[in-house]
Amino acid sequence: MEVLTNREGAGCPIFPGLVLMSSGITERIRRIRDEIIKLSKRQTEMLRLARFGGMSQADVEEYDERHKLIMKLVKEFARFSQPQLFSQQEKL
Repeated sequence: MEVLTNREGAGCPIFPGLVLMSSGITERIRRIRDEIIKLSKRQTEMLRLARFGGMSQADVEEYDERHKLIMKLVKEFARFSQPQLFSQQEKL
């Protein structure tokens, strides 16, 4: 991961524990977040429709696949937005 620091190499001057990320990583985090929101809205819509008319087997499979994708994106989002947590877990 590309990390940007201030001139002293100490991270963010206002919040010393905060690591500044490159714009590429920030953009990737934003795209992942947007995709999670879009997919979650679709899941909510599917549940609302299912309340009234049920779901076909194809709808259920699509719902399950979307759920798996959301979980994958959430893990990726966490890895990018809080890398220090994942690097500590890998050491355990």
